[in-house]
Amino acid sequence: SFTVPSSTNDYPQSFQKKDSIIKSRLLACADRDINYWSFRGNDARQQAHSYFRYPAMMVPQMLGQLLDTITQTERNIQRLYDPFLGSGTVLGEAMGRGLNFTGQDINPLAILVSRAKVGPYDHGYLSGSTERIKNLIAEDSCDDVEVGMTYLNKWFFPHVAIALSKIRRAIQSEDALWVRRFLWVALAETARRCSNSRTSTYKLHIRDDNDLALRYKNIDTIDIFQRVLDENSKAFQEQRQLLLEGNHLNADYSYKGQIQVTHTDSSLAYKGPINDFLVTSPPYGDNKTTVPYGQAAFLPLQWVDLSDIDEGLDSSWLNSTGAIDNKSLGGSMQDINRRSERLREISPAFADVIGELEQLDNGSFASKVVSFCADFYQCIQPTIKALRPSSPMVWVVGNRCVGGKIIPLDKILADYLRCHNAHEIVTLHREIFNKRMPTKNNNSEMMNRETIMVWRTSA
Repeated sequence: SFTVPSSTNDYPQSFQKKDSIIKSRLLACADRDINYWSFRGNDARQQAHSYFRYPAMMVPQMLGQLLDTITQTERNIQRLYDPFLGSGTVLGEAMGRGLNFTGQDINPLAILVSRAKVGPYDHGYLSGSTERIKNLIAEDSCDDVEVGMTYLNKWFFPHVAIALSKIRRAIQSEDALWVRRFLWVALAETARRCSNSRTSTYKLHIRDDNDLALRYKNIDTIDIFQRVLDENSKAFQEQRQLLLEGNHLNADYSYKGQIQVTHTDSSLAYKGPINDFLVTSPPYGDNKTTVPYGQAAFLPLQWVDLSDIDEGLDSSWLNSTGAIDNKSLGGSMQDINRRSERLREISPAFADVIGELEQLDNGSFASKVVSFCADFYQCIQPTIKALRPSSPMVWVVGNRCVGGKIIPLDKILADYLRCHNAHEIVTLHREIFNKRMPTKNNNSEMMNRETIMVWRTSA
């Protein structure tokens, strides 16, 4: 429901002083270098951040700088919250600082990659397990294919499917769940690289005949898996060393802090621990026309034992290439008119752009934006309820283009937050250089800029 935002004068003076300090520190970085927050040339993904090539990942170095700057002022921050977990970049940065963490996502692949980062970081055990897995794969003479997905031969060559099945069987022989999750991530990345879908886009798109003919002769699935496994094992060691140097691991190499990663819809009522700080980057639009997170997960997840990701998962999540995207923000077109009218009252920025879109293409452009914005709004109240009063929030968002119109998600989100009596601290902008986003798809043109919105919940 709509509420009237409180005035700045109603906000406790102690927090006004903190906000002034945070604002000045963040702006000082940009004053020294106008492109500071873009982190161009300083955005390499290291340690556990490099496990999997997930769509549209945030820049760890940027997040680390934001965390350090804000926690220097907010001395009582102990637990971070990310309701749109993705590949777990915020999780990784929180662990590197010894913080507790709560995160959730609706995409099973996001949960797998993130839970694989939690550890424990027992390198000796993992090293022995990976060598045993390699030996099992080499000794496996069975040609059975372990998955029965529709159009299997379209997306995977027969010899690739056989090799992926050998890897799957070997992983299932491992006793430790945390090791299996680590190995499943390596298999998922291998499946992504070995499939017949183009890797230049996250949308499922079959390669052309010439490319397929060349790949058929040259692709070596087992070798690719072993290389991914070696790369990820090295990243595991780097992450372990980072955590050891920070004194963030127990004697059994488990993380000292508390971590909760949940597979759930962030628009539902929040049931986790209360958090002190929100850091997140929500989707910038519906998956089908912006970043197809679900499509990107479809082929890799075919080879993973879903019960190892989360006990609540079943095969319905992979019934079709659009199953995950249909469950995500903007996945349903039901009740568009009622939801649009409600959002017009809440957000002037939404009302302006949706009025323009309704004049285009019989309103189909508008319907997609309404669906996403309405679902996104449903996430705001549960997200704020997950935080203590007066908690700082960092939202990293991008404004996509639909039907030739820029959708001002930053302004729409600002309206949403004001409706829940939140207060703006500072807004920053950054250019996107290496973040893998769609260059173009059906309704979205290139997104090359992001907005960093730093706000605080009501007292």
